[in-house]
Amino acid sequence: MSVLCYADDTLVVATGRALPELCVRVEVATEMIVARIRGLGLKVAPQKTEALMFHGPRRGPPPGAHLTIEGVRVRIGAQMKYLGIVLDGRWTFRAHFEGLAPKTVPPCGARNASHRIALWAIRGYRTVSHGAACVLAGLPPWELEAEVLDAVYRYRTSRRQARERPAMEEVERVRDLAREELLRRWELELAGPRYGVRTIEAIRPVQDQWVHRRHGSLTYRLVQVLTGHGCFGWYLHLIGREPSPLCHECGAAEDTAQHTLEVCPAWVQQRRALTAVTGQDLALPSVVVAMLLGESAWDAMVSFCEEVMLQKETVERAREEDPEAHALRRRRPGGRRRRFALLPPPP
Repeated sequence: MSVLCYADDTLVVATGRALPELCVRVEVATEMIVARIRGLGLKVAPQKTEALMFHGPRRGPPPGAHLTIEGVRVRIGAQMKYLGIVLDGRWTFRAHFEGLAPKTVPPCGARNASHRIALWAIRGYRTVSHGAACVLAGLPPWELEAEVLDAVYRYRTSRRQARERPAMEEVERVRDLAREELLRRWELELAGPRYGVRTIEAIRPVQDQWVHRRHGSLTYRLVQVLTGHGCFGWYLHLIGREPSPLCHECGAAEDTAQHTLEVCPAWVQQRRALTAVTGQDLALPSVVVAMLLGESAWDAMVSFCEEVMLQKETVERAREEDPEAHALRRRRPGGRRRRFALLPPPP
């Protein structure tokens, strides 16, 4: 018998050889738990109780199976919800994912959903291209992942049809071969990208090492420098938040991520600390290679991005708050604030 408590949800887990014995154990345990809860001055709602029986492929609760909790008849159903997860008697989670899928995959399809998940994983701006986001996150296209699963399924099915039990070593070998083919095809798909060219061309030559690296996590500001989508004059001008793409730090005609990383004199001190670890070549492909070679180079790049981008963001916020700034630069109130501003004053 186990009892799991979280916030105002209590889960009672019991085992038994037969359903009648199991029901008695659960009812007795639940009465004791309810008594303890009420002893704390809290209330219990028996009518909200749910019950579920875990079982094998050929067994399940008989029709009419139920528990009696505080005089309330609780049916033992095919599924129940606990902490937002829908559990079923065979641990398949099918019902949970059937309810979750429509919320995750929008009407425009799985590609948009994989893009969204990749952006969450890398903490990137939503304007980062699908290809660049997936490369940074190390998430191959879902259709290629599905082909890996299909290869393993077909192998297992063929062995079972031959009345053979596939060895785990052979299954893993098939899976590894399918994954190698996946990475090869993914690399071909990334050749000649239309968007996210700088990011993809920097990572594509070392894609396998990037996906299988054992050190280094992506941060919000590191991703800004890797993608070019962030607090840069070029990007802010692109999305209509700056009248021009110039660099406010040095006056250069265009403030890009590469300009910030490699050229802008405002960041000489931070750049010196970075090149002492990564080497003098700050072209993005060279920096990516250095980051993959050692944890110290990765950490040095993260430190550079955190320090530099934080300062750029601070200055950008000050420009947004300046009442004399260009109208494009001023902070825009959210939709709720705009609607509130249109309301008539209170009487």
